Amino acid sequence: MLDRLLEDMGLTRKDLRYHFVWKGRRYYIPTFNPLWWIVSVIIVTGLSWILRSVVTIVILLSPRV
Repeated sequence: MLDRLLEDMGLTRKDLRYHFVWKGRRYYIPTFNPLWWIVSVIIVTGLSWILRSVVTIVILLSPRV
Protein backbone atom coordinates (compact mmCIF):
# COMPACT_ATOMS: atom_id res chain seq x y z
CA MET A 1 0.00 0.00 0.00
CA LEU A 2 2.80 2.42 0.91
CA ASP A 3 4.71 1.57 -2.25
CA ARG A 4 1.63 2.34 -4.33
CA LEU A 5 1.13 5.68 -2.54
CA LEU A 6 4.76 6.63 -3.15
CA GLU A 7 4.46 5.57 -6.78
CA ASP A 8 1.46 7.88 -7.22
CA MET A 9 3.66 10.76 -6.04
CA GLY A 10 6.49 9.72 -8.38
CA LEU A 11 8.75 8.41 -5.62
CA THR A 12 10.24 5.09 -4.58
CA ARG A 13 11.70 3.82 -1.32
CA LYS A 14 15.17 4.54 -2.69
CA ASP A 15 14.30 8.25 -2.91
CA LEU A 16 13.62 8.39 0.83
CA ARG A 17 16.92 6.88 1.98
CA TYR A 18 19.32 8.91 4.16
CA HIS A 19 22.51 9.32 2.11
CA PHE A 20 25.87 10.32 3.59
CA VAL A 21 29.57 10.16 2.76
CA TRP A 22 32.10 8.89 5.29
CA LYS A 23 35.82 8.49 4.59
CA GLY A 24 35.22 8.98 0.89
CA ARG A 25 32.64 6.21 0.54
CA ARG A 26 28.91 6.72 0.02
CA TYR A 27 26.54 5.04 2.47
CA TYR A 28 22.81 5.09 2.96
CA ILE A 29 20.31 4.17 5.65
CA PRO A 30 16.86 3.01 4.54
CA THR A 31 14.31 5.12 6.39
CA PHE A 32 11.76 2.29 6.34
CA ASN A 33 13.99 0.30 8.67
CA PRO A 34 12.44 0.08 12.18
CA LEU A 35 15.89 0.36 13.74
CA TRP A 36 16.25 3.79 12.11
CA TRP A 37 13.06 5.00 13.81
CA ILE A 38 14.09 3.63 17.23
CA VAL A 39 17.52 5.29 17.02
CA SER A 40 15.96 8.56 15.83
CA VAL A 41 13.48 8.63 18.72
CA ILE A 42 16.22 7.87 21.27
CA ILE A 43 18.47 10.61 19.87
CA VAL A 44 15.71 13.24 19.78
CA THR A 45 14.57 12.34 23.30
CA GLY A 46 18.13 12.46 24.63
CA LEU A 47 18.84 15.81 23.02
CA SER A 48 15.62 17.28 24.38
CA TRP A 49 16.55 16.18 27.91
CA ILE A 50 20.02 17.70 27.52
CA LEU A 51 18.53 20.98 26.29
CA ARG A 52 16.04 20.98 29.17
CA SER A 53 18.85 20.36 31.66
CA VAL A 54 20.97 23.19 30.26
CA VAL A 55 18.05 25.63 30.36
CA THR A 56 17.22 24.58 33.93
CA ILE A 57 20.84 25.06 35.04
CA VAL A 58 21.00 28.49 33.40
CA ILE A 59 17.77 29.54 35.13
CA LEU A 60 18.95 28.27 38.51
CA LEU A 61 22.35 29.96 38.22
CA SER A 62 21.01 33.30 36.99
CA PRO A 63 21.35 36.20 39.43
CA ARG A 64 18.25 37.15 41.36
CA VAL A 65 17.01 40.68 40.95
